[in-house]
Amino acid sequence: MAVFFSPDYKKDVDECTLGTANCPQDRQCKNTYSNYMRLCPVGYKFAYVNGKLDCVDENECGNNRCDPNAYCVNVVGGFQCRCNDGFQGDGNKCVPIDTTTCLDKPCFQDVECSDVPISAERELPAEGVTSIKQYQCGPCPPTFVGDDENECGNNRCDPNAYCVNVVGGFQCRCNDGFQGDGNKCVPIDTTTCLDKPCFQDVECTDMPVSAERELPREGVTSIKQYQCGPCPPTFVGDGETCNPSTISVMIVVVDKGEGDLPLSEVSVKAQVERSDGQTVIIAEATTDLNGLATLQVPSGITLQLVATKDRFVHSIKSYFVQPEGGNVVPIPMKSFDEYAAFRYNKDTSKYFEFGNIDEDKSGFRLSLPEGALRARDRTLVEVNYKGVDVSSPDALAALPDLGKVEGEPGQRLIPLGAAELSLLDEQGRRVNLRRPASMTFLLKDYMYMYMEQLGVGETLAAYYFDEEQGKWIKDGTGTIRDSVDGPAWTYDTDHFTWWIVAVMYTPTKCLKVRTCYDAGCTRPAAQIPIIIYGENFFLYEEYTTGASGSICANVLSDRMSQVGVLQNCTGESQLVTASTARDAQCGDGSNGCEVVTFIIPEGVSGVCPNPGEPLNGVRSGNSFGLGDQVSFFCDPAYRVNGNSQRVCQQCGRWSGFQPFCTLANEGSDSSFGSGDSSI
Repeated sequence: MAVFFSPDYKKDVDECTLGTANCPQDRQCKNTYSNYMRLCPVGYKFAYVNGKLDCVDENECGNNRCDPNAYCVNVVGGFQCRCNDGFQGDGNKCVPIDTTTCLDKPCFQDVECSDVPISAERELPAEGVTSIKQYQCGPCPPTFVGDDENECGNNRCDPNAYCVNVVGGFQCRCNDGFQGDGNKCVPIDTTTCLDKPCFQDVECTDMPVSAERELPREGVTSIKQYQCGPCPPTFVGDGETCNPSTISVMIVVVDKGEGDLPLSEVSVKAQVERSDGQTVIIAEATTDLNGLATLQVPSGITLQLVATKDRFVHSIKSYFVQPEGGNVVPIPMKSFDEYAAFRYNKDTSKYFEFGNIDEDKSGFRLSLPEGALRARDRTLVEVNYKGVDVSSPDALAALPDLGKVEGEPGQRLIPLGAAELSLLDEQGRRVNLRRPASMTFLLKDYMYMYMEQLGVGETLAAYYFDEEQGKWIKDGTGTIRDSVDGPAWTYDTDHFTWWIVAVMYTPTKCLKVRTCYDAGCTRPAAQIPIIIYGENFFLYEEYTTGASGSICANVLSDRMSQVGVLQNCTGESQLVTASTARDAQCGDGSNGCEVVTFIIPEGVSGVCPNPGEPLNGVRSGNSFGLGDQVSFFCDPAYRVNGNSQRVCQQCGRWSGFQPFCTLANEGSDSSFGSGDSSI
């Protein structure tokens, strides 16, 4: 719109009537007071063309309201909507054109079909019409009623189904390889029991697919032709996939050198051996101030527990996780027996002797050559030594499981000398070797039963314990030489850990140990610690009876004359002589193992006595069964001295010491031993 003022604006003049308005014929003129307006026709708008204001056509398609299945055509003064190919309508509403024709035989059997051409006109379909058909069916045959149409043309069957036309309707039926009612079809899994789809040792049953058109239950994505039985004991799952069920294992770590005081800040790792022979860590924890740590592990498996703490000898022991619970594992640790500190000088060698050569059966010598260490000159180095008297069963308890040997299933090691060594700098960091160091074990007191087979000049194997693999690894052989102190075995090593000089044997006999509350063993006693040791040879093994009240151990061979079996709740023991034991192995089904039975007193059970409450304090926890914990708290203005938490262990014994409460402003008595450890 453009507004122009008349020269004579004091009175109104109708410029449009007088023809004085400057409006071409294609523009409209509108008179206003003292002026006039030029207007563009509908569908046009003002725009400057060649420097002059003019009316130009406006493209209304920019804001058209055509059907989504239509396109817009701009025309003079407006726009038109036109349906896309394959649609029929006025453009404002477009309906799809059904591609079915009489060639597709859409009508009922013997019903005449007539092709209906699509009109070229943009006709608006009748109300309710959702598609334009290109055919028309004649009337139904006599005795039939319906619209004579093959409804399969617009069926709503599952994509994996086909349509069957029936009188007055249609039916959906699943394709081969699918099961369902046709409206929903689920694929049939081709797997059968021949393909072994179930978990190892789980029973598999073939399930034939029903011929009925059954609708699978909600959530089923495939029809299986097999069914797996339940998972094995200690496993959970659907039988096809079974995972170990987890259970708590309570670790109780004490310092054997300090009267079984709780040992805190001990790192405990639980390792298991996989089927490929590799060892993996499955749980880790650190002990608290009460020496306690909890591990969540699969039940019914054998763990290797590794406990480590600076300045302490690594403790490594095997433990079978009882599926019925009550898993409490005491781990005693000791600091190194001896140590020697020196300033390292790469240009000098060092020589050390540990143990009492004249009296102690763990005499040991270490020789470090010049430039032996990966350390700077003048570094203060500490040599830590822990020797083991292998003739003492109690001392052998410090060694890792001697049945864990790389590549030697079923065989065991007999140690003739054992020691753990470590080199640490002032910050407690491990110092490694740059050049091999020489280790010497004095064997004079260990050799009495092997002198006929071994002597000076003979060789014996050297084994070290690899914590990551959880096994003893054969590293090489050392030579027995004569010395002023008797036969000595020497070996050069390039690292320090647990080392033993050992011979290997294969057990040919087995022991079954039973623990019962009655002579007929109708009431088995579970969770009883059992120790098997060599009475006149070097053997030590720890076990705990399970729910059946029994354990089995392969321990005897022809040259081993006597094995001691200790029931560690009351200290009762029995001896077994190899010559009378039958050849058998645990688990071979022969039931030929020598049987040792212990009758456990009624007072010895998996229940601990009531620990009571400390004076000026309270106890939390009223369950005193195996593995149960109780906590102790002092009244305001008092503090706990002793163990604030205790756990019920095997033989009905509480861990740690009974705490007591003292006034907070009194001097602290840090001695845990001042409490009562008997309950």
